[in-house]
Amino acid sequence: MEFRVTVLNEDEIRAKFYKLEKIVQPKIDKAINRGTESAKDYARMIVAVDTGELRTSIFSRLVTGGSEFGATAAHAFLVEHGTRFMDAQPFISVATERGKHRTVQLTKEAIDNALLEASLK
Repeated sequence: MEFRVTVLNEDEIRAKFYKLEKIVQPKIDKAINRGTESAKDYARMIVAVDTGELRTSIFSRLVTGGSEFGATAAHAFLVEHGTRFMDAQPFISVATERGKHRTVQLTKEAIDNALLEASLK
């Protein structure tokens, strides 16, 4: 018994996948950035505030291959993890978990939209 598959119009198929990649990638990048921004905003909302320095230091930024967020205040680690004198008040880890779910949701929507857009062209 023999089984064969013949791909017709291979160049056309490759061109369509190339076009799809050009449509999808910017949408995924935007979704990831929006997810990170969402995590940053949530961290700012839930962080313990005394002087406001920690909340102000929470950032998000684009980096090669994605985006990141965190806090630059010197005491950020101590608030997140606690000390022997102070209980932990996690804000980065909590916001990261929430941000991951939001990023996945936004990325799925971006891919769906890109596939729809590519099929209409």
